[in-house]
Amino acid sequence: DPDGNPLEYSWKLDGVEESTVSTYDFTTDYTSAGVYVVTLDVTDNFVTDNTLNYSWTVTVNDVDQAIVVNDIQPAPGPVTINETETINFLIDAYDPDGNPLEYSWKLDGIEESTTITYDFTTDYTSAGNYLVTLYVTDNFTDNSIYYEWNVTVNDVDQVIVVNSIVPDPGQITIQEGDIINFSIDAYDPDGNPLEYSWKLDGFEVSIDSTYLFTTDYNSAGVYSVTLNVTDNFGTRDELNYTWNVTVIDIDQPIVVNDIQPAPGPVTIDEMETINFFIDAYDPDGNPLEYSWKLDGVEESTSSTYDFITDYTSAGVYSVTLDVTDNFGTRDELNYTWNITVNDVDQEIVVNDIQPAPGPVTINEMETINFFIDAYDPDGNSLDYSWELAGNLVSTDSSYTFTTDYTSAGMYLVALFVTDNFSDNSIYFAWVITVNDVDQEIVVNDIQPTPGVITIDEMDTIDFFFSGYDLDGNPLEYSWELDGVEVSTDSTYTFETDYTSAGEYVVTLEVTDNFVTRRISGISRNTLNYSWDVTVNDVDQPIVVNELIPPEGDITIVEGDVINFSIDAYDPDGNELEYLWSVYSMAVSDSSSFDFITYENSPGEYEVTLFVTDNFSTRDELNFLWNVIQITALDPPQNVTIEIIGSDVHLSWDVVTGANSYKVYSSDDPYTGFVEDTSGSFAGESWSAPIGDVKKFHYVKALN
Repeated sequence: DPDGNPLEYSWKLDGVEESTVSTYDFTTDYTSAGVYVVTLDVTDNFVTDNTLNYSWTVTVNDVDQAIVVNDIQPAPGPVTINETETINFLIDAYDPDGNPLEYSWKLDGIEESTTITYDFTTDYTSAGNYLVTLYVTDNFTDNSIYYEWNVTVNDVDQVIVVNSIVPDPGQITIQEGDIINFSIDAYDPDGNPLEYSWKLDGFEVSIDSTYLFTTDYNSAGVYSVTLNVTDNFGTRDELNYTWNVTVIDIDQPIVVNDIQPAPGPVTIDEMETINFFIDAYDPDGNPLEYSWKLDGVEESTSSTYDFITDYTSAGVYSVTLDVTDNFGTRDELNYTWNITVNDVDQEIVVNDIQPAPGPVTINEMETINFFIDAYDPDGNSLDYSWELAGNLVSTDSSYTFTTDYTSAGMYLVALFVTDNFSDNSIYFAWVITVNDVDQEIVVNDIQPTPGVITIDEMDTIDFFFSGYDLDGNPLEYSWELDGVEVSTDSTYTFETDYTSAGEYVVTLEVTDNFVTRRISGISRNTLNYSWDVTVNDVDQPIVVNELIPPEGDITIVEGDVINFSIDAYDPDGNELEYLWSVYSMAVSDSSSFDFITYENSPGEYEVTLFVTDNFSTRDELNFLWNVIQITALDPPQNVTIEIIGSDVHLSWDVVTGANSYKVYSSDDPYTGFVEDTSGSFAGESWSAPIGDVKKFHYVKALN
């Protein structure tokens, strides 16, 4: 107050004074929603009662309170249970505003409950992952709460169900030879395939639902049979069963594989033998005992007995056999044979027979002397019948088989001998092979005489053979040069060239191919000849490709140069040697030589060339040139050159004393000039066809 009077305040809420100071706090809670009037009166208490009045209309909005959760089970988050277990979800909550709450429980997005609880139940098919959610709201504005549970349901292995098992596990007693059919009928409620393991004394014998336990006569003893059944689930549910099997030993009958001869009547002749034998065994492994008896007298205690006769044995006999295994029950076999031995005519006795019956091989012109030395022990005379290819050839005790050069082939010789008593006889046979005898090849002539031959390169040898086979067979020839066949005729020409020097072997084989003409195995008739041929190395002439200049007379002007050269080679490959001489004085040993002239040296010069290949026969060449050197005249003056048509044309002034001229040309103005002979002269002019290369020219005057 400007007057300095103390101010008085009166704050009122809906007409009720709330504060008398200069401030007033209007506070609210969750029950304050509504409209209120706040007023303020301020006075300085002066006589005139100076007063201020203010008013506020306050609207308090209703605010939704958070839902209160007293308890929630189980705690939101991951939850793990096993199949067939249950989760009891519940929430204890309220709205402080007093609004009724609404609940929405969902399983994988599908609403399952709208109450405060939800039971999540499982069975044996429920294994997997699930999402359970809860949404709670008080239906006021947007106040709500939300929870999640990630539920994992573990797969639980169900117990294997057994419908039946045969036989019942436990003690089982059987005899040898019996069988037991073990089987189980079971399944896994989870649908997993079952695995079976049948074991006999610890060794697996079957992986099926059945096992056949078989025995034989070696099976006596005690055995343990076990069965393990599993569904191979993670927890490996399995079943185990055991049977103790006792197999009682049984004495088995003796087993006879073979018995010879069959028991009963047997008839044989004197001198024959009956080989009695039995092949038997005791399946229990006991050793067998044998007793063979002849007319009641024991003859053998082994598994065999030989009944032997001679020419005095005719009559009737009884043979018996008793076989036992000596087991407690004494299993035993008994057999009987009634034997009749017939009186028999004695065999013819052969002291000797030549040659031994069988295959015999001889050559044409040879003889075979057949004979037999025999008698009949009964004293009867013997009859003989020798046959050749079925034809009777002798009735004696001997026969001579003869051949000639036409007898090659195969023959059958047979001999029948009988004593004319009953049917006693003997028979022998020989298969005779008569080999064709090959006659020698006849040689009329052979050229050259086999042995050593020497010729020179480029020479020829004409080999030939003249002969024939007396048997008429065609002859075959094989000429070989150093082992390589070069001719199959009766002749062969050995040819040489300049590369043939050396040593050679020429051979000839002549055969009549006898081995293929007849059936005999005699090797073929063959002639063999040999020549050792020496071919001497012959020196070939030296080959000259080019000689510059050609042999003869050469005229040269003082100051000129003649380039002598030779291009040659030795076909034998020898290196050539050269010797150039002027008047017998050596001037060069290469393939070329420059003949140089000087001023004031006119005259004639003899140039020679000697070429050799240094071979033993010393092939050599000799060349001769006669060089005439003349005095040079003054050089022509006013030489001109021009192109006329297709020719190069030179002209110059007359040179005193000149009776001829020479033109030289080169593609280099400083060197390499040689006489140009491609043109023709007409007095003091010269013309030549234009060449491919431009050239420089100069002219010399000669006297």
